[in-house]
Amino acid sequence: MNRKRIYLTPRLFPIFFLILHLGIRLAFPTPTPLSDLIIYNATPFLAAAALLRSPLFNSRGSLLLTATGLGSWAIGSTLSTWQSFYPGDNPNALTLYINAGYTLFYPCMILALFSSTTLERLLTFTQLLDALISSLGLSALIAALFIKPAMITFDGSTSTVFFTLLFPAGDVVLLATSVLYFLLLPKSGRSFLLLAGFALFATTDIYFLIASATTGYPFASIIDDGWLLGLICIAEAFYHRPKPIIISDLWSSFTTTASLILATIILATAALHPSAFVAPVIAVAIATIAFSFLRMVVALRSAHAARDDRELAHLDELTSLPNRRRFLAELAEIERSGVGTVLLLDLDGFKPINDERGHDVGDQLLRHISRRFERALAHGDLLARLGGDEFGAIVRGDGIEAAEALLAALSYPVHLVTGSVKVGASIGMVTNDGRGELLKRCDSAMYAAKRSGGGVKSWDSL
Repeated sequence: MNRKRIYLTPRLFPIFFLILHLGIRLAFPTPTPLSDLIIYNATPFLAAAALLRSPLFNSRGSLLLTATGLGSWAIGSTLSTWQSFYPGDNPNALTLYINAGYTLFYPCMILALFSSTTLERLLTFTQLLDALISSLGLSALIAALFIKPAMITFDGSTSTVFFTLLFPAGDVVLLATSVLYFLLLPKSGRSFLLLAGFALFATTDIYFLIASATTGYPFASIIDDGWLLGLICIAEAFYHRPKPIIISDLWSSFTTTASLILATIILATAALHPSAFVAPVIAVAIATIAFSFLRMVVALRSAHAARDDRELAHLDELTSLPNRRRFLAELAEIERSGVGTVLLLDLDGFKPINDERGHDVGDQLLRHISRRFERALAHGDLLARLGGDEFGAIVRGDGIEAAEALLAALSYPVHLVTGSVKVGASIGMVTNDGRGELLKRCDSAMYAAKRSGGGVKSWDSL
């Protein structure tokens, strides 16, 4: 009950302020600093604060991104309302900060949407790049299609037209993404609220653009509360447990590839026809390609790291030789091919040295012996440490010759920090004759060699 109360309390504050603002607006239609500057703009800040208090099943990265997006929009809204009440002598300077606050809302929300459907607790750098490239690519498409034609319709500089179109375009991107996730993901309270929130927000923004360009949009209209209601729905969505499904890899591959192709087409067109696009379109296309190449570098490094991990999984940590897993995999290959000879080798006299002089000396001895064995075998033969003082080899040439070479490698002492030591070996050998059970037969031959006092024993001679 206490936990429910803790989660319920912060969620009620933005709803209360929204209802309070609506009540004041209906009772007193004239805009006032109290209702429209303070109460109105306090609502998104409270929604961001409530979001940060949401349950622990949420990704921390998603919460921080969404809260940052709500907070940046609230800052832009606060400055915009302040400018309406108190214009000042230099409104252009404040407009820059207003646009920055509104603009930051969109990438934060796109990244938050992307991470809220994954099972990871935090966004990876690769996921951040994927979302950024996708956002830039879609922005480049919208800018390429609409900025230059819109400059005929809207008054103002290129940057003014750019921001005029950026906000509703961003809403369309967010709405399209939320619809996509709603259709692809299992239905839940979170998916419904996210869809409702972005739909309300986008509808309000698009209505604002149309009204501003045609009949004019009145300051402090009751329609403004559509933005607040949308933001509250988005914040409330994070109080509902998601039903995640991993779709991000497929989505990322498609959108990042499409974004790179689109940006390349824009730059190629601009090179052939310099007047085809305005500067912001080219800048966005260049940024898309730059981040795509960075994503490619990250992917290549990840692939190399994965390959190294796979190799390390097949190496013995002490000697850096192939381990039992690698040996068994190669053994299965030669059993299918019908060629090669298998050797199993057990060191004679190693255990007393390891017990009397310590495991560090024993490990040092194993490393020295491993280097000798590697030099004794021909190039292309496989030498593996199977565990303890047992080694295995798969040779392509003469098995007897390889076994004798391994024994010869132990014919002279090994010089360690504690003095010189000498060990022998018992080697079992079986030729791949197509009868299977190579490991079992080779093991039998090795123990026969050990019972005989060392040396080499072939399974055929038993």
